[in-house]
Amino acid sequence: MMNKLDLILIIVLLNLMTQCEKDDICLIDTQGTPRIILRLFDKENVENYKSAVDITVIGLNKEYPLKTLNSDSIAIPLRSNYAYTRYIFSKNIGDTIYNDTIQFNYQREDIYINRACGFKSEFLIDSNSIEIISGNLNWINNFKILNEKVSNETKAHVAIYH
Repeated sequence: MMNKLDLILIIVLLNLMTQCEKDDICLIDTQGTPRIILRLFDKENVENYKSAVDITVIGLNKEYPLKTLNSDSIAIPLRSNYAYTRYIFSKNIGDTIYNDTIQFNYQREDIYINRACGFKSEFLIDSNSIEIISGNLNWINNFKILNEKVSNETKAHVAIYH
């Protein structure tokens, strides 16, 4: 009796395992929605990268920082449920904290990957899509769009000069 039960269990398990299709599993290396890559440059010599020390990136109306930057590039997410994302970039110089609030405006395109992974968003940033919300730039001198389409995380999308 036990052998019949084991055999039935094995048949049911094999049947379930063979029912899975490729799109039932979202592989770990399947790229989802890409983040925007910001690359920091020297404002005096715009061809040279310039690392930043202790730059804090905070999403607007968020309590905790998203990241603390200690390099010359950062990848930050854009919100896929809005047509814009705002971040506060804070830098401590001595006893003074300088905040620059920047808004990224974009068009979003949702792309179907497969049944298991669902959709991913890609973003299009045109030349007038970045706004300074804080009124003026405190530690950021200027910025430039390097790559308008945010479809992967292999190239920088925006240059920030400081």
